[in-house]
Amino acid sequence: MSWMRDDGHIIHAEIASGGRYSVFPTGELYIRQADQTLDGMRRYYCQTKHRISGAIKQSSSSGKLIITDPHSTFPPRIIDRRSNIVVKQGSTVELPCAAEGNPIPQIHWMKLDKSLAVRISKAQRYVQIGGTLIIRRAEPEDNGKYVCYVNNSVADERVDTELLVTAPLKANISPKQVTAEEGESVIFNCSIKGHPVHSVTWVKNLHPVVANSRVRYLSRDLLQVAPIVREDKGMYQCFVTNDFSMAQGTAELNLGDDPPVLAYTFSEQTLEPGSFLSLKCTATGTPLPQITWTLDGFPVTEGLRTRVGDFVTSDGFVNSFVNITRLQPEDGGTYECLASNDIASVGHSGKLNVYGPPFVKPMRNISVLAGNTLVIRCPVSGYPVEKIIWEKGESKLPQNRRQQVFSNGTLIINNVDRNSDEGTYRCIAENREGENAFRDVGVKVLVAPVINPFHFPPNLKEGNRVIITCSVMDGDPPITLLWFKDNQLLRDNINTLIDNSNEFMSTLFLKRVTYENNGNYTCVASNKADKVNYTASMIVNVPPQWKIPPSDKSVVVGQNVVIDCQADGFPQPRIWWEKSE
Repeated sequence: MSWMRDDGHIIHAEIASGGRYSVFPTGELYIRQADQTLDGMRRYYCQTKHRISGAIKQSSSSGKLIITDPHSTFPPRIIDRRSNIVVKQGSTVELPCAAEGNPIPQIHWMKLDKSLAVRISKAQRYVQIGGTLIIRRAEPEDNGKYVCYVNNSVADERVDTELLVTAPLKANISPKQVTAEEGESVIFNCSIKGHPVHSVTWVKNLHPVVANSRVRYLSRDLLQVAPIVREDKGMYQCFVTNDFSMAQGTAELNLGDDPPVLAYTFSEQTLEPGSFLSLKCTATGTPLPQITWTLDGFPVTEGLRTRVGDFVTSDGFVNSFVNITRLQPEDGGTYECLASNDIASVGHSGKLNVYGPPFVKPMRNISVLAGNTLVIRCPVSGYPVEKIIWEKGESKLPQNRRQQVFSNGTLIINNVDRNSDEGTYRCIAENREGENAFRDVGVKVLVAPVINPFHFPPNLKEGNRVIITCSVMDGDPPITLLWFKDNQLLRDNINTLIDNSNEFMSTLFLKRVTYENNGNYTCVASNKADKVNYTASMIVNVPPQWKIPPSDKSVVVGQNVVIDCQADGFPQPRIWWEKSE
């Protein structure tokens, strides 16, 4: 912004040089020590310049300055004042105090400091020109109330101006990242730069932080969390604001992960029918573990007599329980509680005995892969039980060295074979009185595919045809066959054909092999039992051929010269140089 006099003279702010003119950001033109010859009877036009386009516009109207001589004395009168001025740190600011009177009034400035008026020293940064106080390179310590005193022999007057020097706000939280354990404490410090600071607000995961017995504001800038619990994990921010800008700092609180630990477990019990049973497990860990219950390997579900529940204590322990009313013999068996989180799992099991005749619970039919080990547990309840036996057909087990029967009702068969081990097995539980119960379970033996080894012809050359077959000599149908090259699935294309017309055979045709066909070829065979594979390598020998052949070069004596000689082939060709005579 500037002013133009009617003689074409452009008036800019002369604050830096201490000239007679001041142009304020709000548009006012100050003329100090107005002169009849230089300034009187002149017209003044306001000019503005667009910050981006640079276009200059001039006001259509003008102001005319008329200078007259006073004819009588009159008291000082302040004709322009500012109650508040805001300026950025480091800039130069003018505090105006324009006054008139006769005799010409004296003007001086003072700053109020703790309600005491302290005369402004004529320091290098403070300059008074006429009634204007100039402060160069304004700093936050310049903030405050400034008083302009005007007086002559008739009277005096004063005006107050509040100066606010702003500095860009910056906020930073330390520490920026914290990994702590539950029960520990952390203090976040919001370090603030800039001026002024009107408010500091703390936020966790975009929600205001509410103080409580664990979360405390030690000061506006300090936030303490102690003791830390799982819910304290997250992003913390401090927002710093004033009327002109806003800044924020960010920090993250993470909790270290701990595997579950069982703090309390139940013990084995023997109870009468009709009794009340309560089993309890208590676990802790980070994250909080979940506890599940099984009876003889099957999930414990709620029913008319059975209730399963859990709750978390204030100190971070998960308590889980199983309550059963009016116990019956079939409620007996092996109970297990399993505590799991993202890190690990830990379990505890114990036997519940309920007096009564033997009872064998239903078992799921089992599928096992041929050659593996079969384990069947017989879920027996009732107490006491004298013996548990296993039968297959009309034969009592064990019948051979591969079979083992344990007193707790577990049957183990090693190296399972379809012909001899597939079929129906019966578990029989009996007490001393001769009362018994039994239950059957079916065993199906699955046979995984077995691939005949295959190999590629040796000494393959570019242009040869290759036909390779992957055949499966054993395994339960249906069987799916797929080809892979270097772990990438192969599909039919212009040079590759795959024939799967036979259920147990897949043939790979390569019409014309090149160097790019080198690699590892894998045949994958899969069925319900398992997925197996066999891999063979194909090597195509390629004679050397030029990639960049040598060529004649002309060079000035003393200069460097580079002669290319690059060749390709498989195996990688050996390159050497000879100089002809």
